[in-house]
Amino acid sequence: MATLKIEIPGRVTIIHDCLIQENDFKKAMKPEKPTYFGGNPTYCLNQMSLDDFKNKVKTFTGTDYWMS
Repeated sequence: MATLKIEIPGRVTIIHDCLIQENDFKKAMKPEKPTYFGGNPTYCLNQMSLDDFKNKVKTFTGTDYWMS
């Protein structure tokens, strides 16, 4: 399971369990490359809500990685 945090305004930090998850997130968010904050990848929300962000990754990967 992955955890999302908003530690920087307008950016979401993903704390993931394994390298496979990180690679899936990178593919789903192309062409944006992650910026690392505290060792974890962060992505710009680009006016998206957290739910929109989750749905974008879920649609691309077919997997629901998020902790409830």
